[in-house]
Amino acid sequence: MAKSILGSFGSVETKKRELSRSDVELIYYKDIKVADRNRKIRNVEELAEDILEDGLEHNILVRELENNSTYKYEIIAGHRRFSAIGILIKKGHSEFEYIPCKVKRHMDDVDARRRLHLNNINQSGYTPSEMLDAIEELEEIYRLKKKQDGIPGRIQKLIADDINLSKSQVGNYQYIINNATPELRELIRKLELPLNVALEISTLDHENQLMFIENEDHIDLVTIKEYKEELYSKPKKLENFQDDEEVDYGSEDDEIVLTNYTEFDAEEDYDQYYEDDNQYYDDSEDTDLEEEQPTTKKLTLQEMSANASNSIKDMLATMEKYSEWKKEREELEEIYNQFKEFVSDIGL
Repeated sequence: MAKSILGSFGSVETKKRELSRSDVELIYYKDIKVADRNRKIRNVEELAEDILEDGLEHNILVRELENNSTYKYEIIAGHRRFSAIGILIKKGHSEFEYIPCKVKRHMDDVDARRRLHLNNINQSGYTPSEMLDAIEELEEIYRLKKKQDGIPGRIQKLIADDINLSKSQVGNYQYIINNATPELRELIRKLELPLNVALEISTLDHENQLMFIENEDHIDLVTIKEYKEELYSKPKKLENFQDDEEVDYGSEDDEIVLTNYTEFDAEEDYDQYYEDDNQYYDDSEDTDLEEEQPTTKKLTLQEMSANASNSIKDMLATMEKYSEWKKEREELEEIYNQFKEFVSDIGL
């Protein structure tokens, strides 16, 4: 009889009796199904060696399947551990054929997909491309849960709370999801483009996204900003004019100016946008909207100075992440020091 992963002594039945007093069960590995939409798994061989030497430190989380003739359970968390155990079994370590699993019962497909992403994000982190895929699916999941369970709240806020990001960060991912061409999405996966670079490219229309991708050997914030400066400095074209008509290309005041930024805040626009039918959806059903409305409050000088100080510190922390803002950050630091001296001088 095969041995348990929990130790080299005793039978599987003995171990099952020992585990019967807990919420962990020993499950035969061929009864476990790998989730269809799981992420790419890395460094499995190293983990297999660790498990062989030290055993399985954390149980695998599975859900019980109903009406499935092939598998009895599906993995929710622990795909990398399961893959590592599979390597050991192929190498002849039959003692790993029975795996200790924590079983979730009566979990539907929607909740299972949600838990799969949340476990992966919170435990091992996602690359930008993996996060894009995860947020795109979480949007679909929460739309289904709103219809099925009537859960309150905006989808963007629900996702942000689940994966510990700000709403503006989630909005940036959503902006890329809704505006990036398939070619740009593939480039994000292939080159693992940073979020701010992908976001900058996705603000272009689809034609210019393709032109930029096809003609640039090196893609970063500098090259995309240079491309956009050249693009938006071109004179505007006029439609429906005759060859013998004078064309007024406009004055300098008519030039399009694109704001320079590295983190686009798409939160406000996206909150109103419903991707399924490309229409603005009615968010009046979101019961938490009233709570999010700002209230008018008369602030004291101390409160206003504290708010201003916190805002400047947040800006400095953000600018520190980007080398191209070094000069601006130094100038802001000087302003901040002057502000602190002013606050001190007036006795606040």
